Amino acid sequence: VMRALAQWRGLRRPVILMLNGAEEYFVQGSHSFLAGHPWADDVEFVINMDAAGAGGKEALFQTGPSQGWIAREYAAVVPRPAGSVFGQDIFQANLIPSDTDFRVYRDYGNLHGADICFWRNGYVYHTKQDNLEAVSPGSLQHMGDNVLAFAKHLASRSTLSRDESDQATVSYVELAFGNMLVFERKELAGAGLVVFALLCALSLRALQYGLVVPLSLVTGAILACLVGLTTVYFAIQMSWYRMPWLSFAIYAPAALLGRLVSAALCEKFAAPLTFRSSLQASSAGSGIVWTLIALLCSFYNIGSAYIFLASGIALLAVAMASSRPWANERLVVLAGVAQAALLSILVMVVVSIMDLFAPILGRAGADVLNELVMAIFVVFVSNLAFAVTFAALSAVPRRRAVAKAALLATVLAVCLAATTFPYDKAHPRRIILQHHVEERDGNIKSEMLLVPMDGGDLRQVDNLFHDDSWTVTRGRASAFYPLEVVFKHALVREVSLRGPNCWRAGPATLEHFCR
Repeated sequence: VMRALAQWRGLRRPVILMLNGAEEYFVQGSHSFLAGHPWADDVEFVINMDAAGAGGKEALFQTGPSQGWIAREYAAVVPRPAGSVFGQDIFQANLIPSDTDFRVYRDYGNLHGADICFWRNGYVYHTKQDNLEAVSPGSLQHMGDNVLAFAKHLASRSTLSRDESDQATVSYVELAFGNMLVFERKELAGAGLVVFALLCALSLRALQYGLVVPLSLVTGAILACLVGLTTVYFAIQMSWYRMPWLSFAIYAPAALLGRLVSAALCEKFAAPLTFRSSLQASSAGSGIVWTLIALLCSFYNIGSAYIFLASGIALLAVAMASSRPWANERLVVLAGVAQAALLSILVMVVVSIMDLFAPILGRAGADVLNELVMAIFVVFVSNLAFAVTFAALSAVPRRRAVAKAALLATVLAVCLAATTFPYDKAHPRRIILQHHVEERDGNIKSEMLLVPMDGGDLRQVDNLFHDDSWTVTRGRASAFYPLEVVFKHALVREVSLRGPNCWRAGPATLEHFCR
C-alpha cells in the first residue's frame, strides 16, 4: 500500500506509516507516539489495521468519534466494503477481551479514524499457528485494495473538515455482492416509530401476546442452561468449539420449547383463537417487543438497533397478511417468505457473531462457564433470527407435537455432542501452565499450576502425569459455589501439581487428545 502511495502523483497530504510495537502491553506504542513524537500534532486521521484472527475479509468495525462521513465515504470509495456497526457496539461494550491502538488515537489524541481488522479464524490468535501461512492471500489482497483506495481518497483532499450534517452518528451494515448500507440513527428511529404504531393498531391482543417474547426468552434460557449443565456434568461441554453451528443444534430447540411453553401460559388467560387470528396476534405482539427494543437501542445510540427492527418489520408483514381473509390458504407461504427475507438480512450477522465469539470463549478465562454463556446467547439469537417461525409454531393447534419434536432434537444433539471432540490442531485448547519454584530454609518446593482458558474442566489431568511423585490438587472457582453442590467433580477450574524439584530440562509438550 505504501509503495503504491509513494508512486502516486495525486497526494495532497502527507501519509505516515507507523509500525509500532508494545501493543499487547497496554498499547504503549501508540501512547508513545502521541506523547512524544514531533509529527503527532499534525495527524488528522488514522486508519488502524489490526487482527483478531488470521483471515477472512477485512472488516470496518469502528469509526469515530461520531463521524458519519467516515462510514459513508468508506462505503462509497473502497472496492469491496465489509463490516457492521455491530462489531463497534460489542467492542465498545467491552464484550471482547482485547484492545486496539485505535482507541488510543481516538480517546487520547482526539483523532478521527477508521479501525479495520481480520477477525475470522480466531482459534489461532496468539498461538504458534498465528503466522503468515494462516492468512490467505485473498485476505491480504482485500485489505490492501480497500486501504489503498480509502487512503488515496483521504490523501487527495486538502482538508478533512466537515460541517455539522456530517457529524451525525450512523449505522452501517454489509450487504450482499460487496455493498454496504449506511444510514443515520434518526432515520432508524423514525422507521421504528412507524412500525411500532402499525403493529399496535393491528390487534389489541397483540399487547397481551407481546408478553410471550420476554417470557419465552427467560423460559428458553432456563431450559437451555439445564441442557448446558447436563453437558458439563457428563464432561461433554465445549463440543461446539470447532463447529459453532452445533451450538444451535443443541440449544435452539430449547429456545423453541420456551416459546411454546410461554405461548401456552398466555393463552390460558385468553379466549381460543383460530390459527389466522392467533398468528396475527402472536406476530404483532412479538413485533412490538422487538421494535420497542430497536427504539430503545436507537435512543441510547446503539447502532445495532437495525437488527431488532428487521425482525419487527418481518413480523409486521406477517401480521398484516394474516389480517386479510384472502390469506387463509397462503399464510404458510407468506410466513416462509417473511422468514427467508429476515434471514437474508441477519444471516451474515449471525454467522459473523458465531465465527467471532466461539474462539473468544476459548480464551475468556477460567471463571467463565462458557456453556451457559453460549446457551443464553443461542436462545436470544434464535428468538430474534427465527422470530417469524417461532410466532407461527406457537400459533399452530398441535403445539404438543412440535414440543416433542424439539425435545427429541435436543436429545439427539446432545448425543452428537458426546461423540464430538472439540479440539484439534487447527482449534487448539488454551491452558496456562505455570511452574513455580520456592526455596525456603534450604528446602526447594516445586509446583505447577494448570488453568484452562476456556472455562472447561481438567478432570483428565491424571492421564497427563503418570509419575507417582506428583500430587494432584484440584481447585474450583468460587463464582460457581452454588453449583458445586451438584457438580463437584465437574467444575474443576485449576489443577495444582506438587512433585519433583524441577521440571524436565528442555522444551516440554502437553498434549490434550481425549476428554
